[in-house]
Amino acid sequence: MGYAHKFEIYSGQENLEKVPGEPDLGATGNVVVRLLRGVPRMINHIIYFDNFYTSLPLVYFLAKQGIHTVGTVQQNRIPNNKLPDRKTFMKKSVPRGSYEERVSTLDGVDMSCVAWKDNKVVTLLSTYARALPVTEVSRYDKAKKETIGITCPFIVQEYNKHMGGVDLMDSFFG
Repeated sequence: MGYAHKFEIYSGQENLEKVPGEPDLGATGNVVVRLLRGVPRMINHIIYFDNFYTSLPLVYFLAKQGIHTVGTVQQNRIPNNKLPDRKTFMKKSVPRGSYEERVSTLDGVDMSCVAWKDNKVVTLLSTYARALPVTEVSRYDKAKKETIGITCPFIVQEYNKHMGGVDLMDSFFG
């Protein structure tokens, strides 16, 4: 379980305050970097965020700082994406629980991108977690009208385990 380290209340104005050595990662990436300024580097903290914040440049920058990440990501934010597109993955011929993973290394930073089919396709990007090991999770199948077991990659389990608290805090402040 994690905890809220710091937060900002959105006011509609971007804080342009930059510290030397911080790259310009766009409005959302800059917010993450700003909020993490007080987090010690190079001791393998893990940060979880949703697809509003996740980008390849942010994940890479944080990894170089010794901070690992796990986040959902929009596939169009991944250059040269080799994962199957959503339309292909959602075909009935692709069973629920199917997943594909692509792993890449950039300047010594290993990144894993996993697409997993549940009710929808979920894509995650991480410098910490990968698809393996996989386990089985229970889901209700509307067609069969029963609960079935489907394959679930480790990266999805990690994300769900730690993002639940963030979503709960969002409901208190949102």
